[in-house]
Amino acid sequence: MQEHWNVEQFKEYQNKGVSKYKAKKTQIDGHTFDSEKEANYYAELKLKLRGGHIAGFCIQPTFILAENLKYKADFIVFYNDGVSEIIDIKRF
Repeated sequence: MQEHWNVEQFKEYQNKGVSKYKAKKTQIDGHTFDSEKEANYYAELKLKLRGGHIAGFCIQPTFILAENLKYKADFIVFYNDGVSEIIDIKRF
């Protein structure tokens, strides 16, 4: 990896769709995910929903925590027993 970049090199790097964690943006069903791992989790959720193992899920929900303070999760999963879980997919 290059240690010093000029502005044009940095813009080119940003436009390649690689995050600071070297995750590659991935598209499925018209949704763009920050990583392949996140896209795979989405595909897994679709299978669980189709199989009746979960009641539903939301992609990238945003929570207002305070004025001018937002948190965007990767998913919310709604289970059949009424429980919901906020999911953030991490690199490890």
